[in-house]
Amino acid sequence: MNEQSITDRYTLADLGRWSEVAGEIDPPIRLGVFGDPVAHSLSPQMQNAALRAFEINMQYARFHIRANELRPALRFIRELDFVGINLTVPHKIAGLPQIDVADESASRCGAVNTLRLFSRNSQRFLNRFARSTSDDPWSGRRHRSRDSLAMRVGKL
Repeated sequence: MNEQSITDRYTLADLGRWSEVAGEIDPPIRLGVFGDPVAHSLSPQMQNAALRAFEINMQYARFHIRANELRPALRFIRELDFVGINLTVPHKIAGLPQIDVADESASRCGAVNTLRLFSRNSQRFLNRFARSTSDDPWSGRRHRSRDSLAMRVGKL
């Protein structure tokens, strides 16, 4: 995979004109982290290394999304065919009421870390991952992010 460089972080305004901002990025950005602040996050380096290792043709990026921008940002990523988003401060608690289905542990703790979006792209991603490893990325105790997995973003 010949990864094209992506910016340090994107904003809600960037999501609003995503085809203009990221249309030429290859592989495409289909995963990310929403936060405020988010510039310090090392998630893109870790996640992009894993995506390359499993030869999954997409990238993970940072999104500087303020608290009052979470709902419209979630609408955009659903429309833009993203596969998933991680939420960090201050969105972990505010994200829970924005989703259709949460697993039991996310409901119990009242916060969510990982949003899985259902679309053609997300199903292809999961199928590719399942062929690459014996571990199911959305189940089992070996996956820490599963403990706060939200299953669907749809109440938008």
